[in-house]
Amino acid sequence: MISQFLTADTAEQAVGMKEIGGLFLAGGTEINRLGAENTADTLISVRRIHQLKTVDIHDGSVHIGSGLTFQEALEHAGVPAYLKEALRFMGSRTKRNMATIGGNVAVRRTDSYLLATLTSVSAELVMMDHSAQVYRISLDDYLKDTRCAGDLILRVVVPETVDFAASKRYANTVESHSGLVVSMAVRGGRFRIGLAVRDCGLYDAVSLAGACEADPAITEEALLAQVVGTGWITQDSRVYGSAAYRNYLIAVTLRRMLDELLKGGRS
Repeated sequence: MISQFLTADTAEQAVGMKEIGGLFLAGGTEINRLGAENTADTLISVRRIHQLKTVDIHDGSVHIGSGLTFQEALEHAGVPAYLKEALRFMGSRTKRNMATIGGNVAVRRTDSYLLATLTSVSAELVMMDHSAQVYRISLDDYLKDTRCAGDLILRVVVPETVDFAASKRYANTVESHSGLVVSMAVRGGRFRIGLAVRDCGLYDAVSLAGACEADPAITEEALLAQVVGTGWITQDSRVYGSAAYRNYLIAVTLRRMLDELLKGGRS
């Protein structure tokens, strides 16, 4: 139950309020709901903070305010098409009008709509810590370092353009939690692959990306052997399918993305 609700007008004010504990509140779709991992009796609303709602483009990067909702990002001309593809994975417009970019990153869910895509494009985060110091960190390091978890995400930074990017989500329905999200991006000849596997983990699939980069004509069978070799998916799921099936989905999806790349698709 919420016992204290605070509202911040600036990022500095928000992190100052956080000294007493609690959670930042933006969209609120992941806080204090049934079965949620993120619960608190003190909430700090950051909805009024203007700097969290902007989109700026400079030096080949797009700086997306963490407080931008999925729908606002979809409607903004400056947000790259490859990210809009992932934003559309959230099928409910009602939820898209509430859920924010920063919130989806901060909760680190293994069925995240965005984290696989953001991993594949080497996204970075601009953060503010408890002492109001601003720092920049790669998404990879943020996901590995739980010490950053309580800091405020100011902006998500992604490339304005990439040579190729594609994402695919697997779920029972458009409203269901995803069982798997596969993302591939190519920039300057370098491949990166991000995976979000429900109840297993979020993965920067370095070995898979290396195999695809070394031989974009790699067979589906060779990809499957690589996927199985990671050991990431070993448990069957009554909801999301067997481990063998999900490993197969990753391999076949990557092969189809490579086919699209070789045909000159998506840029």
